[in-house]
Amino acid sequence: MKKLELKCEICSRLFKANSHLSNHMRIHTKDHHFQCEKCGKEYKALYRLKIHCRTHVILIYTGFKPYSCSYCSKSFNEKGNLVTHVRIHNGDRPFECNFAGCRNKFKTKGQLSDHIKTHTGERLKFT
Repeated sequence: MKKLELKCEICSRLFKANSHLSNHMRIHTKDHHFQCEKCGKEYKALYRLKIHCRTHVILIYTGFKPYSCSYCSKSFNEKGNLVTHVRIHNGDRPFECNFAGCRNKFKTKGQLSDHIKTHTGERLKFT
């Protein structure tokens, strides 16, 4: 049985399902389909918006930010924000460019996505 592999025409990343490729294509655009009604923050994926909305409930009712940085004690209401913040201290750059001959590494997926556009010729949109 042959394995189905779908290729992103922009960055050459491979996917096993058409739905995964469709979701991936959103990183190459600035389209945000899901917006928080409380603060206006936008997300490309519904599950990210749902996680974000929980933080409003926690902050409104308790003011509690449960995730603290072990380096500087700064607090966050989302674990992902803490993980990204800690990279400032430890220098971790887990997102690597896979274009031939390029091995640049980045702290966030967003930074990598912006970098990939330098290879593809896509223009960065600044707001």
